[in-house]
Amino acid sequence: AIFMLTPIEEVKSRLDIVEVLSGYIKLSKAGSNFKAVCPFHSEKSPSFMVSPSRQIWHCFGCGEGGDIFKFVMKIEGLEFGDALRNLAQRAGVILKREDPQIRTERNKLLDICRAATEYFRKNLEQNNEVKSYLKKRGLKDETIDEFKIGYSPDSSWDGLLKFLAAKNFQPQDIEKAGLAVKSEKNSTGYFDRFRGRIMFPIANSSGEIIGFGGRIFEGKSEGKKVKSDEAKYINSPQTLIYDKSRVLYGFDKAKIDIRKNNFTVLVEGYMDLIMCHQAGVKNAVAVSGTAMTRDHLQILKRLSDNIYFSFDMDNAGEAATKRAIDAALSEEFNIKVIIVPSGKDPADFILEHPDKWEYQIKNARGFMEFYFDNVLSKNNLETAQGKKDVSKILLLQIKKIKNRVEQSHWISLLSQKLKIKPEALEEEIAKIKTNDFLDSDSARQIVKENKQKPREELLGERIVACVLKDPKLKKDIVGLEIEPILCYPSGQLLSILQKAEDDLLEQIKEEAEHLLDYANQLLFSLDAMEEIESLEEEIKFCLKEFKIHFLKEQLNKISFQIQEAEESLDEKSLATLMQQFKNLSQELHQALDPLVTE
Repeated sequence: AIFMLTPIEEVKSRLDIVEVLSGYIKLSKAGSNFKAVCPFHSEKSPSFMVSPSRQIWHCFGCGEGGDIFKFVMKIEGLEFGDALRNLAQRAGVILKREDPQIRTERNKLLDICRAATEYFRKNLEQNNEVKSYLKKRGLKDETIDEFKIGYSPDSSWDGLLKFLAAKNFQPQDIEKAGLAVKSEKNSTGYFDRFRGRIMFPIANSSGEIIGFGGRIFEGKSEGKKVKSDEAKYINSPQTLIYDKSRVLYGFDKAKIDIRKNNFTVLVEGYMDLIMCHQAGVKNAVAVSGTAMTRDHLQILKRLSDNIYFSFDMDNAGEAATKRAIDAALSEEFNIKVIIVPSGKDPADFILEHPDKWEYQIKNARGFMEFYFDNVLSKNNLETAQGKKDVSKILLLQIKKIKNRVEQSHWISLLSQKLKIKPEALEEEIAKIKTNDFLDSDSARQIVKENKQKPREELLGERIVACVLKDPKLKKDIVGLEIEPILCYPSGQLLSILQKAEDDLLEQIKEEAEHLLDYANQLLFSLDAMEEIESLEEEIKFCLKEFKIHFLKEQLNKISFQIQEAEESLDEKSLATLMQQFKNLSQELHQALDPLVTE
C-alpha cells in the first residue's frame, strides 16, 4: 500500500517554519536556531526561539509554543480550519476531504459505536429491573431516549461481539473501538469490555458516539456478583476516535446553551449531567473518566469566560473542585461554585428538589467565598497554629486575584475572621513571591506555565527531555514511582516512556498524539537554553531531587496525622505513624547524604 501524507503533514513538509514566521517577525540566527522578540507578550530581550530542525517555536518568557499552525492561528486569531486553508494555499496543497484510508478507519469505528448503542438500548428495553432503577434515580423515558442510555447484560462474555459479528464487524476492529478486550488465555479470543453495566454513550461535539461510560449494576435477577476491587464506573480506553482529555460529556447538547447563557455549569458524573439537563439547565457538561484538562477548558473558553463548578462535596470532590478552580484561574475564567446543600451530589439534590436547582445556580458563590467557608470550617481559629494555617492558604488565593480593590476586600474580611490587623496580613501577602502570579495586565501572558509549575512537574519535564534526547537513559526510569505526577502532562509522558520499546517519539504519537508537540517543546528547551555537560549526570540529579521532594511531601503528611493522633489520644495509630515517620526520615537522610558530604 502507498503511504499517503495527510493534508496537515503535506503542508508541513512543503513549508519551512523559519520562512513563514519571517513574514510576521524579525528573526536572527542563534547557533542552529533562530531568535526573536516574542510577538505575544511585551519583552525587550528576545526569548522567542525557532527550531528549523524540529520545525517548532517556543517562547521561554511566556511559555507559548507549537508548530507552524499554532503560530498562524495565534497571530492572526484564526480557528484551526482557517489556518490550515491559509497555509495550504501558500504551500500549493489542494485540500481534499480526509485521506480515504483514515476516513474509512474512523467511520468503521463510528459505525461500531453506533451499532453498540443500538445493542445496549435494546437490552435496556428488555430489562425491567434496570429500567425501574433508572426511574428510581429520577430519569424520565424521554431523557433515557435523548441520552441513548442502555444496558450491557452480564449473562454472556461476548453478547456484544456476537451482535456486531452478525453485522460483519471484525473482533479486532471492535477492540480498536474500545468495546472488546483480547483474551490472555486464548490468543485468538476476545470478550466484551462492558458487562453488567448501565451504559452512557459519549458523543463528540458533532453528536457522533465515540465512546462509552459504564456504571456497574448490581441486579437481583442477573445475580451480578460485584468484586470488592471492581470499579463502579469504567470508560472506553483512548482510541482513534475517543480522546478523554478533550471530550466533555454532554457538550454536543450544551454548546448552544453555553453561548446563549454565557456560562458553563460543570459537574462530575454522568447522572449529575443528565439530571441537570432534565431539570432545564442545558448549559451543563461533565468531565468523563478523567480530571479537568487544559484542553477541556480551552474548548469551553471559546464559548464563554464564565464557569460554575458543582462537584460532590466529599473529600475527593472538594479536592477536584480546588484543582479545577486553579486550572480555570490559570486560563482566566470567572469562577463560581454551586454549593449543594447537605453534601449531596447534584443528581440526588435535583431528584429531591427539581424546581430548586436553578435557584442554587443563581445563588452560586464566588470561588473566594467557597475557599473562605471551606478553610475556616476546618481550622481552629482559637489557636495560633490554626490562624497561621488559615492565613497561609487564603493569602495564597488572595494573591492570585488581579484586582487590587477586590484583593483588599478579602484581606479586610480575613482580618476580621482572624482578629489580626490588616497591616500584618498585607506584610505576609507581600512576602509571597510575586513572580508566581500575574499581577499586571501587560504581563498577562507571562509564564502561566513555567513559573507556576510545581517542582515535581518541572523535574518530570526535565527527566522526559533527557530520556527523549538519549533513549539509553530509559533504563533509569523503568520502575520509577510516578503515580503522584500522572495528573501532569510530563507524568503521562513518563508512563508512556517507561513501557516504550523502540522509537520513543513514535510511541508518544501512537498513545497520546496531543502530547507530541509538548514532548518536542521539552526537547527543544534542552537544546536551546542550556549547555548540559552530561545528560547522565543531569538525569541522576533530577531523579534524586524527585525522590527527595516526594519523601518531604510524605513526611509533611504524616506529621499532620501524628498531630491528629496525639489530639485524639489514639495510641495505636500514633505508634504506627511514628515508626513510618522514622523510616521515611532515614530514607530522606540517605537521599540527602551525598549532598551533605559535598
